[in-house]
Amino acid sequence: MTSAWSQRGFREVSKKLTSLRHSAAMNATSYEERMRNLLVARSAAALALASTFGSLAEPTTEAANSPRLWPSIRGEIASLERLNCAVHRQGGVSWDALASFYGVSKQSVHRRLAKDVDSYIEYAQRYIELHEADVHSRTRYLHVAANISADQVLAGAEKQSRVWSQRRRVPNWWWRDDS
Repeated sequence: MTSAWSQRGFREVSKKLTSLRHSAAMNATSYEERMRNLLVARSAAALALASTFGSLAEPTTEAANSPRLWPSIRGEIASLERLNCAVHRQGGVSWDALASFYGVSKQSVHRRLAKDVDSYIEYAQRYIELHEADVHSRTRYLHVAANISADQVLAGAEKQSRVWSQRRRVPNWWWRDDS
């Protein structure tokens, strides 16, 4: 019984120390720098989602034809939503205001998003170099994707429709790893 209490006590002390270190790290940087890092992280997440959707525009890509893509899209959307909420909370927007935008109660939006807001703020501060590199690479990708002509997309759709027609005749083709 004593060991269970001491473990619980140790965890509580550890959480408080982690919270103090987090607060000290957050106070060491200026508000503008923290907000900039958060906005860069949000931009990186938005560009990642745009890149994913951009890969769907070209019908011959492997990503566009894989059912495995959709769970990752849902995850990217959820991550972007949490980063957006973190930006608004860091900017001083109240939970009441966020709840009114969502059209739900304050308790509902707080229960769903509050636990992630602090971790996303910290995530944005820790990995700023990664987010900046991601913004650069995703922007280059989208620039290249934007140069795909409508004729290429339409020709790809025609070619892919024949591929799908052939796939329909193969039982359980979607369970293979090479789809």
